[in-house]
Amino acid sequence: MFSKYTSIMMGLTVLLLFQIYFAFYYLFGEGAMQSSPILGVISLIFAVVVIAIMLAVRHYFKNHN
Repeated sequence: MFSKYTSIMMGLTVLLLFQIYFAFYYLFGEGAMQSSPILGVISLIFAVVVIAIMLAVRHYFKNHN
């Protein structure tokens, strides 16, 4: 059974991978030709937010265990 920390980080990692995939799709792939590249920039911004959340979770569990 996974601990809370492992489960949270695994979920955030999967979310981060999706965000990076969509960023590259909308910036460099077919999405850039079919829709606005601004969606790729928004996806990159959300990826940075997810990374900040991951760092905050790591800091929280490091200090409270």
